[in-house]
Amino acid sequence: MTPSNRNLPATEILAETINDGFLLIDPDWKIIYSNHKAQQLLQLSSVELSTRSLWDLIAVDSNATVQREFDRAIQQQVPVEVDVFYPGLFTWHEVRAAPSPQGLILIMRDITDRQWLVHSEAERTFLRNLFIDAPVAMAVTRGFQHELEFVNNQGKKLIGGREVEGLTMREAFPELADQGILEILDHVYQTGEPYQIENRMVQFDRNGNGVLEEVHFNISYQALRGFNGTISGILNISLEV
Repeated sequence: MTPSNRNLPATEILAETINDGFLLIDPDWKIIYSNHKAQQLLQLSSVELSTRSLWDLIAVDSNATVQREFDRAIQQQVPVEVDVFYPGLFTWHEVRAAPSPQGLILIMRDITDRQWLVHSEAERTFLRNLFIDAPVAMAVTRGFQHELEFVNNQGKKLIGGREVEGLTMREAFPELADQGILEILDHVYQTGEPYQIENRMVQFDRNGNGVLEEVHFNISYQALRGFNGTISGILNISLEV
């Protein structure tokens, strides 16, 4: 519960009126005050936060960078800004730190959506660069409808050079609907369980002209996960045998 304004210093009264999280940290890194927004962002009550060290909340591999910047804020009496990941919450916060007579003031803002976009774009670029010239057909689909985000050069060759990126698997290859392939993709996306099979026969419209060929593939489907651990897509590998 937020304390009555009559019992709060002016700084803390102001903290309760802003839309960002607000923490007061003492020289021992203990949280001595949190406003209601900070409690929402960290999903902890004021009592729970008052028993925590700041470093209880931050990922171990982030501690060095964050602590270096916070130390600099105190020692040089300057404001600093860092992006902090909270592994227990799978969230990112933009944190601005400024020295205060009590130790350190932290102003927190949720930037998880922004970080998700940055990480997703980095992942897409990495996969394209890694797989574009691979000697087997590879594709990346996203979402539960399996939208084709990326098809490498060998994959495009396999389908007659057709441009299918942006289409769902069901739109690009409707002939697969009654052959169990799409159901396998659904299962991998829902469960995260990888799927591999050799010499799988598929009735396949190679050129998109309605003519079905009987083609045999070695197939591998692997779930892709975002930085927060949730499944975001599937890596498809197909080798015609």
